[in-house]
Amino acid sequence: MAMAGGEAEYMLASSGEDSSALDGEPEHGEGSSKRNQMRGSPLDTLHVAVQRASIGPVYTVSDAIETIGIGTTQYLLMIAVSLSALSQGMDVTFLTILPSQAGCDFNLTPWHRALLTTMYFVGCTAGAFLFGWIGDRFGRKLGVMAAISIAAYTSILMLFVYSYAWLVVLRFVAGVGLGGFSLRNAWIFEVLPNAYRVRAACIVLFFWTTGTSIEAPLFMIPSVNWKNAMAISFSPLFVSIIIMIFVPESPRLLLELGYEQDACDALERYAVWNRGSLPPGQLVKEEEKAFLMGDDTVRLPKPKESKTSHGFMELFRTRELMITTTLLCFIWFALFFSDFGFYLLTSELFQISHLNSSSGRTADFYCTPLTNGDLISIMLANVASFPGLMIFFIMMDFMGRRRAIALNSFLSAAFVGTLMIPNLGRAALTAILSALRSTMTAAFKVLLVYTPEVFPTRLRSRGNGLALAVGQVGTILTPLAAQVLIRESIPGGESVYLFFTGMAGLVALFLPIETAGRRLQD
Repeated sequence: MAMAGGEAEYMLASSGEDSSALDGEPEHGEGSSKRNQMRGSPLDTLHVAVQRASIGPVYTVSDAIETIGIGTTQYLLMIAVSLSALSQGMDVTFLTILPSQAGCDFNLTPWHRALLTTMYFVGCTAGAFLFGWIGDRFGRKLGVMAAISIAAYTSILMLFVYSYAWLVVLRFVAGVGLGGFSLRNAWIFEVLPNAYRVRAACIVLFFWTTGTSIEAPLFMIPSVNWKNAMAISFSPLFVSIIIMIFVPESPRLLLELGYEQDACDALERYAVWNRGSLPPGQLVKEEEKAFLMGDDTVRLPKPKESKTSHGFMELFRTRELMITTTLLCFIWFALFFSDFGFYLLTSELFQISHLNSSSGRTADFYCTPLTNGDLISIMLANVASFPGLMIFFIMMDFMGRRRAIALNSFLSAAFVGTLMIPNLGRAALTAILSALRSTMTAAFKVLLVYTPEVFPTRLRSRGNGLALAVGQVGTILTPLAAQVLIRESIPGGESVYLFFTGMAGLVALFLPIETAGRRLQD
């Protein structure tokens, strides 16, 4: 979940930020003579003109990243992030198979299974907030590495599970760690040139989808049970942690937190490792550069404000931010509820088909293991996410982020409607679930790219953290529909997902900001 990172404490006046400008009052403190904006009298105007003429050449983090280009530093980070995505994808499929496999060991009822899944997502929600805060205060690197370490350590403890209660506790802790994984998206986006962001997202999503596809075949190996399957799934995390040790912190974050020298040092490391060079001049923030270049619509905040504001309420301080945050939170809720619900539905529908052919009722509540045929069908449904990645890659810039989310959500709703056709055979069910996975993957992954792009750096981790936390509320509730309600009424459970996928597409059309082709905001 949750990405984190420090945030800048100023915004453009044209974006509606309610930060304080200098109303003719000079600021005090280091660098204030070059950063004060004074308007009003002719003398003030002359003073501003002198400042602009005397500052010399300047550049921003975005300028530096574009000049340095992509190289060793970003490649190392991409490898680490991709390995973590591989493990996360494997865990998603593990989540859907675990209730049926552990159900035979602990005699789990549908409510026990739902509680196991729900507690995992409660942990993800807690992790979203926890690592969002850590990232704001201490950096993206620390937040990501801490989250990965928790998840990796939990996978080892899973080998020693001896009771249902212990299993629930460990899955909760694993969820806390995995809740911080989305922080990696902000980190990688902030150190990549603009032209490589979509490609990087596709690579990460490829590894995530690969993970979802290769997990089910693990359970077909006789010597692999659900305990060591999780350890295998999380083993790439140990390599990811080692690689991240050598990657510098996001220079964009360091600058926004006020560590200007550290930001310069990080950029120097990027330049050396990538065999590039920094632009000439002094490193400044985007708003400072715009002001010094003569943009009188920019208002610079007071330094004391820049250091103290870390609340989530800043996401609602302006009308545009409030609308964007509110709509995004609903879309995250709806797509998280639906996307993870479809993963759970895949295994549940196959189990229900076995129960309907069974003469007894005992299996309904305790042990209904998935057959190899079921595992192959789950694998095929997850493999269908790869066409979704192609759709995602084509639509991201061609249609724009908002319309891509809307179209794929509407298509997902249509496929859910076809699931409600009675007496579907295994082949038809697998085909529909595969098509559904493809369109949901496209919608969900575009959303993952859009969210860190739409928020400025100073709000990016909080925006991601809040959206992911709200989305996790959807995942907390989805087991009630996918694992409990579906056992009572298949059309009733599926109609819930039909409603939320359709509403997600409708709401996406009203998002006020399109980010395709736009530079990240500082």
